[in-house]
Amino acid sequence: MEYENLDLEIGKEQPPIEAKKVLVLSLEERNVKNKEGKEVGEKLVMKVNHPDAGEIELSKVKYIKNKKISESGLWITKDRDGNIPFNSALASLLRYNKCTKLKDMNGKEIETDIDDNGFIVAKAF
Repeated sequence: MEYENLDLEIGKEQPPIEAKKVLVLSLEERNVKNKEGKEVGEKLVMKVNHPDAGEIELSKVKYIKNKKISESGLWITKDRDGNIPFNSALASLLRYNKCTKLKDMNGKEIETDIDDNGFIVAKAF
């Protein structure tokens, strides 16, 4: 068996992507599995156009929870009425961007921030 990646070298350090406004190009529901391959839930993944990085995916948000800034994945869950739970991270993102439905995010320009690991995430505070 031949391996094509054995000659890869360590690249130069790349500057991190800066938090800037991005344009939401599309939304995708993605099944998330744990290390054992068991499905743990569905997450919203937003494909966005970043002015410096081109098309990237965002699936996490920084938002206010209990008067503190928190971080969470954009998990798609439903309340007993079949709607997005009012106090969820996903609902916070929608409210911050003046949307009532997920599909309303398409074509929206949204703010971003940097999470605790240095990755770009949606901003909702």
